[in-house]
Formats: sequence, structure tokens, C-alpha cells
Amino acid sequence: MAGLEPKFILKEPNRETHTLIYLFLNWEGKRLKISTTETIIPEYWDKENQRPISNKKLLRNLAPILLKELSILSIRLDEIDLFVNDLILDQKRDNAVSLDVIQRKLLEFLGRKMIEEAKPVSFIEYFTSVVTRMENGTYLTDKGTKYSPNTIKSYKSNLLLLTDFEKEIGYINIEEIDIDFYNSLLQYCNQIGFRTNTTGSVIKRIKAVLHTAFEEGISKNTIFQSNNFKAVKEKVYNIYLTTEELKKLIDLPLSGTYEKYRDVFLIGCYVAQRYSDYSRISPEHIQTTGNGNKVIDLVQIKTKQRVLIPFLFPELDTLLQKYDYKVPKIVEQPFNRALKKIGELAGIDKEVVLTENIGGETKERLVKKYELITSHTARRTGATNLFLLGYSAIQIMKVTGHTTAESLMDYIKVSLEENADKMATQIETE
Repeated sequence: MAGLEPKFILKEPNRETHTLIYLFLNWEGKRLKISTTETIIPEYWDKENQRPISNKKLLRNLAPILLKELSILSIRLDEIDLFVNDLILDQKRDNAVSLDVIQRKLLEFLGRKMIEEAKPVSFIEYFTSVVTRMENGTYLTDKGTKYSPNTIKSYKSNLLLLTDFEKEIGYINIEEIDIDFYNSLLQYCNQIGFRTNTTGSVIKRIKAVLHTAFEEGISKNTIFQSNNFKAVKEKVYNIYLTTEELKKLIDLPLSGTYEKYRDVFLIGCYVAQRYSDYSRISPEHIQTTGNGNKVIDLVQIKTKQRVLIPFLFPELDTLLQKYDYKVPKIVEQPFNRALKKIGELAGIDKEVVLTENIGGETKERLVKKYELITSHTARRTGATNLFLLGYSAIQIMKVTGHTTAESLMDYIKVSLEENADKMATQIETE
């Protein structure tokens, strides 16, 4: 019974970051593919031996902690290999080789017994297992990093929604999720008053979990690939603050917590970063270029993109000096509430028409501009004001960390009137 040798293959062998290690078995035209849930950076993988590299010359300059990780991984793969070969030998003796049996017992060995034994497989149970693995760090992002607390929180909220939805429609079998399920879920989200983009986020996470279930051999359902099973989305009206409105915030007499919140937000507006990045600026991030220009040198939390932020606004240096170049620690939720009040106090009260799709109905309402200020307004404000100052998209992308002009333009919130004025000014100066 040749051809039943287990093989370990990397999911994405050309990646520069961690990738999953899969176990493959072929038998009589059938193929078994199971994720070991283990990961490795391809640079440290020996494709021929299907194990982490063991060449002493290659290992010589590696950090001790990495050497230990590779050693532990090699032992773990040896254990899986031995377990599978023992299963195969047992089946050969009985002349009854079954990939289904091997899959079931291997999943049990890998700690996924409860999921595999559920017949049919419960989507709720599998979704729960993914969230649990996110929390303990054994389920990683495509970049080989752990999921952020905010992302895990979003998946948990999604799980609660699905649990309530299951009470409405009955048991959700992962193999039976189809377009009817999708349409019913859209209708349910409308009934409970979700905005279109909130529903879209729910669908996006469901697609991600279904994809993982397929990749791990838990499910054969490929509905997540369908163009009809899409994450709905609508363009959201997001604001930015003009330089005049930023001046109003600067001139606003504040003290205590409100003063600190205002200052942190303004720093975000002048560096055009996400809250997770501008809220952690410290003295070690302040550097000087070869030409003597002071910059903020950051590696962004979300994308791992390195950015150099020049001090283009004197207000930025003044604010950072105030806190010895260490942005004070704050909590984002009360921060967002406080920003609206601070905006109101500063007189940022221009009325804007807000159009939203809520519960499947398009609604318009007038709101004061300060009601729409959040921690993320700072990033849009920074990007837009840099654009209005005449910097090119490429220059701005080097600061914001956007990798495409298209994604950057989602952050440029220039009105038709502002765009016309900008173009007229450019003509006058040529």
C-alpha cells in the first residue's frame, strides 16, 4: 500500500512571515489535507526534510528563543508524523485504509475532537473554537501575528449575534450555509436595526471563519467564495476638521482630563495615524534624519508598516513637548465621548446632512459636526489637510502608511467646493 506517506507542506511557502503547516495524505485518488495549526516563517523551513532547518551554519546566528521555538516545532511535527504512521500501520493490518478515520482520529489528536464529532458540524461550535484560538494565540492573522483585543471583541459580538440568529432559524449546520442563509441573515440584521456596514462586517467575519473551516478540512462548504455571498457596504459620510477648526480646539481653555483628551486628539490630527499608533508615541520614536530634520519613526500596530512622520506643524512639537514627547495614556471609549463634548465647546457645530441605511431603509438627518468626531477623525483630518496643503498622494502615503492611492483617497474628505478652490489656487500660482 504505497503512497500513504504523510507530507508536511507550507500553506504559503513564499511569505516573509508565519504561514500554516499542512499535513497531506493521498490514497486511491483521494487527498486528505489537514492544518496542523502549527506555523513557521518559510525562511526557516527545510522543504526536502519537511521540518524546520537543522543545518548548524544556518542556525548559528539565530536568537536563542527562535532556536528553541524551531526545536519545539520539530518535535511536535515528529509527534504528528509518528501518530499518523501508527494509524496507517493499524489500518494496513486490517486491509481497510480509510482517510475519513485517519482524519477523525488526527483531529482528535490535534485537540479538535469536539468539533469533528459533532454530526453535522455546528457552525456556532466551530466559530467558538476559532475565537478561543484567537484568544490563546494559536490562531494567527495572515501576517503571522496575534489578533488584537478589538478584533477578538468583534468576533465575540458576531458569535453572540449568530447564537441569537440560530434561535430564530434553528440549528446552523456549517455544510448547509448557503444563499438562503445569507438572505435570512441580511433580513435579520435589518430587523434588529443594523446599519449596512455593520451587517457587512458580520458577513465578512462569517466568510473568514468559513474559509478557515475549509482550509482546515473541517468543512467542504465553499459558499464563502460566491460573489453573491458578499459583505454589503455603503459609503459612509466621514468628517475631517479644517485647520480653522483645529485652531478652535487649540484655543479652547480646558483643564484636567478634557485638556489631556484634546491634546491627544490634536497630536493624532497632526501625525495622521490610527489611534492605536498616535496614542503610544514615546521619546524613543523621536528621531532625526541625515539632513537634521526631526521625525517620528513608528511601526504601525495594524499593518506593521514603518512610517516616518515629519514635524510639518509647529503645533505638533509644542503639544509633544508639553508631555515630554510621551503621549499620555487614555482609554478610547470615554475618549470618543469626550471628543464630542470638546468639539461642542469649541463651536464646531456646522450642520451636515447624514445619510444612512438603517434596518434596510435609507434615512437622512441633520447633525452637528461635533457629533461625528471620534478618535479616527484624527487620521482623516491629518490626511485631508496634507492633501489641501499640496502634498502629493505618494508623499502622504509615506506618512499615513497607505499602500495604494485608492485606499488613501477614502481618507481624503475634500468637498467639491474645497477641491474647486484648490484647483483654482494651483492655476493662479503656475
